[in-house]
Amino acid sequence: VPIDKALRLLDGITESAAMRDLVLNLLRKVKEGKSLAEAMEMYPTVFSKMYVNIIRAGEEGGILDELLPDLAEFLETSAKTRQQVISAMIYPVVLLATGIISVFLLLVFVVPQFAAMFEDAGSEIPPSAAFLLSLSTFLQSYGFLIVLFFVLLVFAWRRLDKDPATRVQKDGFLLSLPLLGTLILYKECAVFARTLGALLGAGIPLIRALRVSREVVANAVLTAHLQQVEEDVRGGAGLGISLEKTNQFPTLLHQLVAVGEESGRTSEILLKSAATFDTYVRNQMSALVSALQPALIIFLAIAVGGITITMLSAVFSMN
Repeated sequence: VPIDKALRLLDGITESAAMRDLVLNLLRKVKEGKSLAEAMEMYPTVFSKMYVNIIRAGEEGGILDELLPDLAEFLETSAKTRQQVISAMIYPVVLLATGIISVFLLLVFVVPQFAAMFEDAGSEIPPSAAFLLSLSTFLQSYGFLIVLFFVLLVFAWRRLDKDPATRVQKDGFLLSLPLLGTLILYKECAVFARTLGALLGAGIPLIRALRVSREVVANAVLTAHLQQVEEDVRGGAGLGISLEKTNQFPTLLHQLVAVGEESGRTSEILLKSAATFDTYVRNQMSALVSALQPALIIFLAIAVGGITITMLSAVFSMN
């Protein structure tokens, strides 16, 4: 099926109005004489550089029909891994939010009612209850400042990405964190290996594939190391040796890449390495979430139960 007819068929079967407009715009650009890759390149928010480069390689080599199914599988695998990580974090986040909101409501609306009771009784308030009453008064008067502080903290954290120097420092700090840093490293290695493997499998030259793969890595520290890897490879060094030279990437990655270079199966081994790193991230996330859920439940029980028991004990001691 010719490319223009294929796009016209896509226009007829898609239900999304935005997708229909996109397909029609691509069809118009193709009819004007542009290649499909050039047309897609005009929509960077929809089609990534890796996507466009694979389309361009397929058009140049006349194998677009062979590369598109591999590209679809690549995107599905990436989306599935990302969705699994997000799904694993939904329950702990909801649990933590429930705990914080419960404690806040208790301190702001429930605890102040005990203050009037203690004043009417004229008895001495136990120190623990007095602390909770003071905390409640503070939250009622200045609680908005706490919310404002966290909003400013999130804003300042995002502002760090604006300046390249501060972004490198932030990303380096994240990589140095125990457990979380390893998860970030393996996640980025999976993205890099999968992208590079897909590009090499599409017949794109190694230097060009490295440049595109570097741009899809989010961590600035790893991006700088990959830039050095690209320069070393351009100078004639092997990819596996160049990755090992950075002393930043997992041993498994550069060893498997070196084996792939020797056997002429670099693309295949990179894709399998990406699957291995994805599996590691999923397993570690599952273990972390499994440990986090009971910890959050215990935290919620201690916080809510502690406030309740403290105030009730004060009432009983008063009586």
